[in-house]
Amino acid sequence: YLWGVPDQNLLAGTMDAVVLDGSGRVLFSTLRDPAPFAAAARRATLGEASGSFEETLAGRAFLGSVWSLFLKAGFGAPAWTVLLSEARSDVMAPMMEFKRTYLLVMLLCLSVILLLAHDVIRRSLDPLEALGRATRRIAQREFDSRVTITSGDEFQELGAAFNEMAEELGRQFTALRAEIVERERAEGALRESEEQLRQSQKLEAIGTLAGGVAHDFNNLLTVINSYTDLAIQDLPPGDPLREDLQEVREAGERATGLTRQLLAFSRKQVLQPTVLDLRGVVAATEKMLRRLIGEDIELRSVTTGDAPVIRADAGQIEQVLVNLAVNARDAMPVGGTLTIEIAGESGEPGWVRLSVTDSGSGMDEATQARIFEPFFTTKEPGKGTGLGLSTVYGIVKQSGGSISVRSRPGQGTRFTILLPGVEGDAAAEPEGPDSRLVVQGHETVLLVEDESAVRELAERVLQKNGYRVLVAGDGEEAVRLADRHAGPIHLVVTDVVMPRMSGKELVECLSASRPEARFLYTSGYTDDAIVRHGVSDLGRAFLPKPFSPDQLAQKVRRVLDATDEAVSCES
Repeated sequence: YLWGVPDQNLLAGTMDAVVLDGSGRVLFSTLRDPAPFAAAARRATLGEASGSFEETLAGRAFLGSVWSLFLKAGFGAPAWTVLLSEARSDVMAPMMEFKRTYLLVMLLCLSVILLLAHDVIRRSLDPLEALGRATRRIAQREFDSRVTITSGDEFQELGAAFNEMAEELGRQFTALRAEIVERERAEGALRESEEQLRQSQKLEAIGTLAGGVAHDFNNLLTVINSYTDLAIQDLPPGDPLREDLQEVREAGERATGLTRQLLAFSRKQVLQPTVLDLRGVVAATEKMLRRLIGEDIELRSVTTGDAPVIRADAGQIEQVLVNLAVNARDAMPVGGTLTIEIAGESGEPGWVRLSVTDSGSGMDEATQARIFEPFFTTKEPGKGTGLGLSTVYGIVKQSGGSISVRSRPGQGTRFTILLPGVEGDAAAEPEGPDSRLVVQGHETVLLVEDESAVRELAERVLQKNGYRVLVAGDGEEAVRLADRHAGPIHLVVTDVVMPRMSGKELVECLSASRPEARFLYTSGYTDDAIVRHGVSDLGRAFLPKPFSPDQLAQKVRRVLDATDEAVSCES
């Protein structure tokens, strides 16, 4: 029956079969010795009707199965036990083949997965690397960096957002940089303003000090210089005392110049501006300048354009030229060239340019930044006061102009001064000592001066020149004296600053009662002190102290003879 079962292939030798009856007797077997196999089957199944087992017999591994077979025949239905077994290697061969196939399929799938993953990762990493490179460029302030991503996914949106961010950062950085530049400019301007304030405070402090001593010092110099002049005039030519007195007079002039220098750089000098032809001022000082700079320095004077006419104090402009020439001389110890150039300023209409250029040693930037400071000097101790260029600065500023310097070490120095010009064909109005002017007179002069020595000197000079002099020690005394005087008073010569009644108040009182009178102010105080006492426009009716006898006599004569020099209470 089993032999005839289809598809069993028992004769192929690949499978063993044993058939047992109910008592365990072997009915059929393909084995020579089926007993061990049957015993192993019984042990494996433990009496169960069917099952599977694994047994090693004679060094060979078997896989087997057991089941009960009920045959239906006419003689009954005996119970048979059928055992089928096959070598393990034969059984496992298909599984091993399956394993190999499975592994190959798995490897193939894994390779495909890896390739797909690499492509996905690559598509992710490329945009990220581009974003990283652009981010590093932005960190280096290259805000024009952009990324191009065309993947059509979230990375493209990320790239677009990054580009917008970079553009916004660029705008903000540009605005921030402009703000920083503006802030630095403002801070620089603030530092410059602070430096100018400190400089101004220095000048103000020194000017206050100078102004404090100017009054008394100028009064003393007026007395010293004037009495020296009178003594020289009274001595005959050839008298040995004339030379001694002349030395005293020159020392007094130097002291006067020092006082003016102190007041000039502090911008408190009382200026007497007139319409000047700047060429004439330069020409008038050339002889003195040549003596100052020496023979080893060539002096050149150049004028371009129309005649430069300015309104300034001639004496102060001469002081500017002298100080700049001395400064240039010290910068050219072995000789060189000093050039004075005058021209109308084309870039600044209405201004006149005065340039002083030397071919000397020049200056570095640190020195240029301090050259206008009072008492700053690069010379050895005892060789300079440090007032020369600060005096120039003060005079130019007080005259309404500006001054700048350009210099390099070894390449010389150029000072450029801009002064306000006079429009039209205004003629120059030179005014100074004139030996041809007749100073004698017969008019009545009311002299008001609180300093006794100056008062006595002025009285003597005026009387010597033929005037009738009424003398008062202050304003109140002058008013009483004028009230008692029956005749006319042609001229009132009054100090500006006096106790109890100032010169301005005196003028206001006498202008109504003495309409025929003219007024001449004198003062040894600084410009701002005079302004504080109510005199804002002195014009030409002012004689600064210290003055000489000739200056007093000529000024009195000019005021008396002038048709528009009267000083009223509106001055």
